[in-house]
Amino acid sequence: MIRKESTSNTSFPPIVADIRHYDDETILVQIIRRNSTPSADCSKVNGVNLEQILRIRVIHPNATVNEINLDLNYLNIDPINYCLYNDNFTHFNPIRIYPLQKPFILLNYINTTNSSDPTTYDEWGEVIDWNGIIKSKIFFGPSYGTMSAIQLNIDKTLGFLRIATVKKDYLMWTEWQQYSVDTSGKLSNLTSAKLTLRDFSNYSMPIISTVMQYFILIIRMTMIAICYFRVAG
Repeated sequence: MIRKESTSNTSFPPIVADIRHYDDETILVQIIRRNSTPSADCSKVNGVNLEQILRIRVIHPNATVNEINLDLNYLNIDPINYCLYNDNFTHFNPIRIYPLQKPFILLNYINTTNSSDPTTYDEWGEVIDWNGIIKSKIFFGPSYGTMSAIQLNIDKTLGFLRIATVKKDYLMWTEWQQYSVDTSGKLSNLTSAKLTLRDFSNYSMPIISTVMQYFILIIRMTMIAICYFRVAG
């Protein structure tokens, strides 16, 4: 299948920012475009300015496509999300997408009260469906750029695990949070706990989903298994 994105009203070509897939090989493609109009928020963090539209393509195995094009006002998210800003000398995309149970998509993004002050950044999660309709949203916690990660359960109906560094005053720790998404697309926080790590970004710590519906965190030569318990109802 060959598909061409429209380039009307822009001189910048589309860029594939991320590709994910569901269990049946339905594909999610996140598309971004640069914006020639300077953004004050983006300039504050010396980032690359993007068009303020969330573009996702849901490509089905039969080659049909759902086009999702959502503007900033509809999503009600901060303009800083449309800026590839520098984080450890890399261009970090604040909006990340994850394929939940069909037909839902998890958006991980940032909100802030002061775009020039990263200490005010918070991470949020929002669920939309393949028609771009918002189903729910939830506050994850403070944001520190790349210092968080999300791993879906191997069974998408059982939600996901989020690992993040948390800072408070002069203290720092790593926290894991477990979330579920029901059949209506509602996000819920099931449980959370601290790990004995100050900053997981300083460790090589991949998160693995197992066929037994566990999550395994591999920290150097140590393995920590976090069990997933199915929630009744």
